[in-house]
Amino acid sequence: TEYSRCAPGFFSALSGSSSCEACPLGKFSDQFSASVCQECDAGWYQDATGSSGCKRCERGVYSNETGSAVCTECPLDRTTFWLSA
Repeated sequence: TEYSRCAPGFFSALSGSSSCEACPLGKFSDQFSASVCQECDAGWYQDATGSSGCKRCERGVYSNETGSAVCTECPLDRTTFWLSA
């Protein structure tokens, strides 16, 4: 199966297609010619389309689901001690 030579951050879902689509929020592609985008792991997020990687949640925020577009603030009486929580 041959897919369009899409740059990282983009994918072509249809074999033989010449068009590339940007990976949506919460997803990324780190290689050329991707046919799908991968979801960011829990503790990571991506708030932009067309990305080749995910961003780490900083201290005081978290993401407990894959494919997150944002990290959530910890409740007032809680925090995270580690990055990528």
